[in-house]
Amino acid sequence: MSDPVREGLRERLARYHATGDRDAVLDLEAELELAALLGPHEGFDTEAAHVGGMVHWARYRAGSTSEEDLAEAVRLLAEVHDRAEGLEIPGPVRLILECRRAG
Repeated sequence: MSDPVREGLRERLARYHATGDRDAVLDLEAELELAALLGPHEGFDTEAAHVGGMVHWARYRAGSTSEEDLAEAVRLLAEVHDRAEGLEIPGPVRLILECRRAG
């Protein structure tokens, strides 16, 4: 399913990865878009969790001072990983998730 908020966040991720533009993922608008994407909904939306997790991960990597970005990235991407959806999970997060099972 495609929607403007999800697509906008995907564009922000692409811009951040292509140019290193930290504002693409750290500005207030990105924060508001994340809240809209991940706000209270019925059921679990794997695609939204993946996009949200990847944006939180990018925010953490871009220098966000919030520990919540790392925690949210791991939480959201853990749900995606556990559902074996085959979506991209950043290597460091995947390692955390795989070590969680070994412990």
